[in-house]
Amino acid sequence: MERFHKEFGEEVTILAVNATDSESSISDVHDYIEEEGYTFPVLLDRKGDVTSDYQAMSIPTTYFIGTDGVVQEERRVGPMSYEFMVEMKDELN
Repeated sequence: MERFHKEFGEEVTILAVNATDSESSISDVHDYIEEEGYTFPVLLDRKGDVTSDYQAMSIPTTYFIGTDGVVQEERRVGPMSYEFMVEMKDELN
């Protein structure tokens, strides 16, 4: 995701959501983000509201949301390759 963000960040916004309610320490989350060098926003879902609202039962789950706030494609469960992310960007443009 970082590679995709660096290459297409002007076109596509990545918002990662950490299911913080299942974490033992918020500082561990911040440490992980820093260690991995993520530069896109990582939001903390402290109460599990986002996870529940979007029915993200498995992590990772990805949603492609348009600028109008409408989900554009079915959710993607599981990891994504860089190539898949580029393909989705091109399809949704």
